[in-house]
Parts: sequence; structure tokens; C-alpha cells
Amino acid sequence: MKKLNYLLFILLFAILTIGATAQTTYVPDDNFEQALQDLGYDSGNLDDYVPTANINEITSLNVSNKYISDLTGIQDFVALDSLNCGHNELSNLNVSANTALTYLNCDYNYISNLDVSQNKALIEFSCRNNKLSSIDLSANTALTSLDVSSESPYPDENIILNQFSSLDLSANIALTKLHCDEVQLSHLDLSVNVALTELSCFYNNLYSLDISANKALTSLNCSSNKLLSLDVSQNTALTSLNCTSNNLSSLDVSQNAALTSLNITNNNFSSLDVSNNTALTSLNCYYNHLPSLDISQNTALTFLNITDNNFSSLNISTNTALTKLYCSNNQLSNLDVSQNTALTHLYCTNNQISSLDVRNGNNANMEFVNAEHNPYLTCIYVDDKTASYLSDWRKDETAVYVNDESECAETLVNDLIGAEDNTIYPNPTNGILKFDFSGNKVQKIEIVDITGKTVFEKVNVQQNEVVDLSNLATGIYVIILKTDKGNSSSKIIKE
Repeated sequence: MKKLNYLLFILLFAILTIGATAQTTYVPDDNFEQALQDLGYDSGNLDDYVPTANINEITSLNVSNKYISDLTGIQDFVALDSLNCGHNELSNLNVSANTALTYLNCDYNYISNLDVSQNKALIEFSCRNNKLSSIDLSANTALTSLDVSSESPYPDENIILNQFSSLDLSANIALTKLHCDEVQLSHLDLSVNVALTELSCFYNNLYSLDISANKALTSLNCSSNKLLSLDVSQNTALTSLNCTSNNLSSLDVSQNAALTSLNITNNNFSSLDVSNNTALTSLNCYYNHLPSLDISQNTALTFLNITDNNFSSLNISTNTALTKLYCSNNQLSNLDVSQNTALTHLYCTNNQISSLDVRNGNNANMEFVNAEHNPYLTCIYVDDKTASYLSDWRKDETAVYVNDESECAETLVNDLIGAEDNTIYPNPTNGILKFDFSGNKVQKIEIVDITGKTVFEKVNVQQNEVVDLSNLATGIYVIILKTDKGNSSSKIIKE
């Protein structure tokens, strides 16, 4: 009898132990368990277990940024609809038991393999900045949003993140949003993804991109690829297009009347027609070969950047909504922003501007103005030449602020006082340049090139000075003389 009682006791203990074990979930990662405690799903000491009853009906779980390296235990969150475990230290993630998931974010981890074949309800999936080389999405037919991008925080350290030479999206016809940036894609087939409205595929190895079937696209960023051509004629819903840093020499946007933002920076454009794009508010053409641009129809423009092109003139008289203008490093000979009453930022450095009119009635609200390195610029027309805010504007020393043309004429006369007493010869010169200053005391000689860069400078000048310019390149230069009677400038030609 004692033996029988003992056996019954052992059996009862085993049953109770099994029952107790079945009511808890094993969570070996202390950071994961602590995160669950912080959310109120566990209490007491960190003992690697949480009550299963506390977690098996949870529908949403956010354990991002918790230094978690092991998510074991997630399998018992069987009702989970939304999981965010991004910004942790995970190298593996098993969500095969979480079949109710519609949202999964595991960004910024170290995951090299990820199986989402059992997560057929997934609608939004983001796994950016991991170490994936492939991903099977054939079972995820409900997907509408996908992000598999990489974004190295330390590009010089060659950190290996997600890398896909190709991406099979043939089963994901419901997809409306796709981000696949910086993953070394050389091919991208979107022919069946006709619902796409947002596509970002920048920093890849794409030589071509066919988006003719994606007529619902409103936003496209294909910058920093190797595209030789881009056809957007079928994408009439586009509002934002960024094709920066490719090998494009032309782009037809005549069918894209809905465009509000266009960025073609760092390509090979020598012409651009935006006459049909009257909704444009932002146009960035930085670093191309454009000699001119007609923006008379783009009256909604608030931002314009034509820096580093070949512009000799720019008419922005109809662009009265413009707030920011960047036109540095061109060949502009004059610039009139007097009609641009909303302007707050003006950068026009390194041009050949001889006339700059900023009398727009808004000078007091202009946050930044830089007109430096314009060697021919003498007068800058402003609303009030005595205003204190002008001290924050940037210009060359040889340029002065004036209110009107008569003041400018008077300034020029004053600047040239004594200039007739100065003799500079020969002009043109092959190298040696001689100065005869007669009755003037010259304090400084400065020679600048057409970009405004100082190529020669001398103080303590003698009455008869000789300067050797043989080391200068052929071209036009400006000599600026600072004398006791004022300043004067004149052009010389170096042959």
C-alpha cells in the first residue's frame, strides 16, 4: 500500500509539473523578458519564463530598441497582429507560428535568413538594414507595403547589409509602396505591380527601369543608379520625381502635368522643357549642362536650384512665389529678383554678375543672401541701403549697396577718381604687366579671375610696379586697385 501511495504521489507531482510548465512560456533573453515586464505582461525576478495566459491574446507588440538578441517565446503570441522588433540585436527571427500577423517590422537587426511563408496575412513588412541576400514573398499576396532597403550609417566602413541582385515581386500584385534602396539591385521587374503608387529604388545598379505598367505611381525616386534613359510618359499621376545622379541626358515630362517636385541633379542635361508642368513647386537642376531654362509657366515654384550649369541669363519675373533661389557657379551677367516678393534665400556666388537688383520689398525678411565672387559686381540695388540686416548679407568688398541707379552712377564715378592717373600696360599681355600710378598712393593690387577667385594679391605697392602673370591661364581677369582716393577696377586679357 505504501508503495502504491508513493507511485500515485509521483504521478500526481508529474501531472502538476507538466501542467505548470504548460502555463508558462520560455523567454531566455533577459532583455526580452524585461521588455515584457515593462509592458505589464510579466512580473517578479527575471526567471526566463512569462505566463502564457498573459501573452497569447495580445494583438500588438512593440519591443523595439531593447537590445534583444533572442526573441524565443514569440511563438506563443498566437494572436499577434502587429509586431515591431526593430533596432535590436537579432540574428534570427522565427515568426512561423504568428500566422495572424498583418504588420511586421524587424528593421536594423542582423538577420541573414527570414521565413515569412506562414505569414500569409502580412500587409506591411519592413526588414531594412539587416543582412538578407534573398527573401521569398510568394506566399504574401496581401502585401501592400514592403521595405527591404539598406542604409549604412557608416558608408566608409563597408558594412554589409541587405543585398539583393534581384527581387521577385510577381506574387505581390496588391503592392502599393516599395522601398528597395541601396541593396545592389541590377534588375527590377514591376510589370505586374500595377497598384504601385510609391517606388524608391535609389543607390542600386539599375541600367534600365521599366515603369510603363505602373500608371498609378505618384512618387518615384530612382536616384543614384546607372540609368541611360527614363520613360515616364505613362506615369501621368506622378507628383514627385527624383532621378538624381544617373547618366540621363534627356527627360520628357510633358505628360506629367501633376508634378510638384522634380529633381534631375547631377546628370548630363543640356535642355529641359517644363512648360507643361505648371504645378511644379520645387525644381532642382543642380550640376548639369543647361545653358537656359524657361520657367515662365511655372508660377507655383517656391524652390529653384540651377547651381553648376551654363546659364548666362535667368528670367524669374513671373515666379513671384519663389522663396529660395540657388544659381551659383554659372555665367550670369545680371540678376533681377525685384519681382520675387516672397524670396527668403538667394545664393548667386561665382558668376559674372554686373547688375544685381534685390529691390523686392522683402529685404527685411530675407534670411540669407550671398553674392560673393562676382568680380564685375559694383552695385547691389536694395530696399534700404542703411538697413542693419544688410550686415548679415555676403558680398565682395568692391560691391556696394545702393537704393537706385543714380546712386550707383555716383558710386562708379567716386570709385574711378584717380583711375585716369593709373596706367596699366600692355593689355592684352603675355605675362608681364606694368603699372604706373603717378599721383595715386595704391594700397593694394588684387587680380581675380571670372569666378571671383583671387589669383594675385600685393600690398605695399610701389609707384612703378611690375607683375608677372605668366603662370596664369589664358582668359579675362579683373584688376582691383585700392588707392587713397578710392577703388577702381579694370579688365585685362591674358594671352
